[in-house]
Amino acid sequence: MTNASPNSVMQECPTIHGSLPDMEAGHNTLSSRPVDFTSSHVSTIDIGFEAGMGYSSGIDFEDFELVDQEFWHDLSIPWSLDSPAQALSEQIPTAVSQPCAMSSSINEPQEPADGPHIDSLAEGNEDARILLRHYFENVCRINSVFDTADNPFRYLVLRYIKSSSLIRNCVLSMALVHRMQSDQQNMHRKVVRYHSAAIQCLSTAIENLDAQDSTIEYHSNPSGPPSNYLERLQEALLGVMMLYNASSWLDPEDIGIGHLLSARKLFGKWLHAHRDSDISTITTGREASFIVGAMAYMETVVAFVLDQPLNAADYLEPFCHQSNDIPIYPNPWTGVSTPIFITMARVGICVRQRRAISNLQALGWSQNTYDTMLNDVFEKVKRIESDALLYEPPARGRVKDQKASENELAELECLAYTYKLASLLELYRSFPELGTKSKIDHVPGTAGSFTAMAPPPPPQGKSTDDDHPPDSDPDEHRRLIYDIAINLLGLLKATAERQATSLIHTLALLISGSALYHQQPNPNPEQQRSHDANATSLRGRVTQVLSIVNMRPNVVDRWRSFVRERVRSNADFVGLDSFKKVETLLEEVWFRLDNSSILNKRSRPLSSVSATKDESTAHWLDVMTECHLETIFG
Repeated sequence: MTNASPNSVMQECPTIHGSLPDMEAGHNTLSSRPVDFTSSHVSTIDIGFEAGMGYSSGIDFEDFELVDQEFWHDLSIPWSLDSPAQALSEQIPTAVSQPCAMSSSINEPQEPADGPHIDSLAEGNEDARILLRHYFENVCRINSVFDTADNPFRYLVLRYIKSSSLIRNCVLSMALVHRMQSDQQNMHRKVVRYHSAAIQCLSTAIENLDAQDSTIEYHSNPSGPPSNYLERLQEALLGVMMLYNASSWLDPEDIGIGHLLSARKLFGKWLHAHRDSDISTITTGREASFIVGAMAYMETVVAFVLDQPLNAADYLEPFCHQSNDIPIYPNPWTGVSTPIFITMARVGICVRQRRAISNLQALGWSQNTYDTMLNDVFEKVKRIESDALLYEPPARGRVKDQKASENELAELECLAYTYKLASLLELYRSFPELGTKSKIDHVPGTAGSFTAMAPPPPPQGKSTDDDHPPDSDPDEHRRLIYDIAINLLGLLKATAERQATSLIHTLALLISGSALYHQQPNPNPEQQRSHDANATSLRGRVTQVLSIVNMRPNVVDRWRSFVRERVRSNADFVGLDSFKKVETLLEEVWFRLDNSSILNKRSRPLSSVSATKDESTAHWLDVMTECHLETIFG
């Protein structure tokens, strides 16, 4: 890898427009728009110690108030997993009086007059303990692909919770919103109150860090920023990561863009603070590795639901290419596979760009502009494909988690291969030209010219070296996509249900499940038989035979049933309403794939556009947009 400094990488971070406090305050979770929580098939949540919390305990969450500082200062949490020794060996700072103060930040501005007030009510203390227990025993379990004492969502929370209003409001918000899934009417007001308090604290934290930035730059400290600044920066990053998840849990329509923008700004500060270090050495620490992995995960899930510039996630690209002697710390969101999640984010951005560009001609854009933009995307896609193909999970000897069992490490390796296949599937589905490695000079047609399964014609004026390159035969291309999908699903099928990776598998299930289509009868069977007989290589002939076997209708239906059951099982395990959108989206995709020839004659209650479009609308991204099913799929 070419050495790069964090300062040069930071300059590629997407520019944040507007005021971060304004963005956070305007977050759509807290808007006046009522949240539409429809009934779910998940009637109960597997929460272990307290299946009826709020009922059997006699707690009235309507009267549950924000808890005073003295309670947090004296708090002990004996039921949680032991945290790393260094996390609790620090001197706990004296409790601060400001509601949104960071643990020991300096240069703090005055608290806004309308800031959230902390009521000192003794009866609230036991309620807070119950929510804390719910966080450590349940939320950590579903929010992490591994959950040992080295999970940053455990030990970093324990480090900050006694002194940081931001972290404790985030913790209580996450615990309440998770519990709220089965009692929305009674808890929604309280959840919004904690969530609002956490957002206000995050805005204050960013203001404090901005003020401290000015002080550091003014004094031009040659040894770099003080440790206090780095600690506060890490605390703010942890808070925005927790808010990112809590927002989509509270409102499935919230895709977390406000929090991602905040995270990018804070990450830019973090890179700047390490500007004198080499990129290859930054992630040798556990907490730095966590921060980079969490950013990769957030970029990945947003990349598939929001159109962004091609370079939006490029600031993470240097972390894709690291030497084999760097230790790997399991990340609660990306496992041991942060590089493939960075690649996955870039895939999502390019796929959405391709689909957006296909609409430009219909809007009056010139052919030259259209071709130039498409070529830019394709050149980037070729580099991304190379990264995806070359990626391999790290050797187990590099994984620095003493408590991780062999089974857990095997599951993390499986997660890495799952997202390697998911990235390749999406690339080849949207960019079949990768089969010829040729430049795209022109792709005829307009918005519907390339489809979910049928690729666009090869570029005009281009000849191919192979008799049957992957993008010249739609049937061959479909078989390739299908084969990748069932291999990906085979990895997921080998993973036990109701495991820590259930939440993170969501996007992979959606990508692979949407590629399960029934093969349509060939209108020219003689031509197809001749084509099959002319396959020149042994691999080509065997692949055709296996595809015929694997694409029988009953086999396709069995794979669909597996995806449907796994999505429901994961929903039961994590207890989140957003999973309902995954099943709804897949059912609509399958309906369109199965009825592409009759969609013009039949309506569909879910979406009126189903009756007016053909197979080109069967890509899950199109269905998601047309049916307003956007959410954080993870």
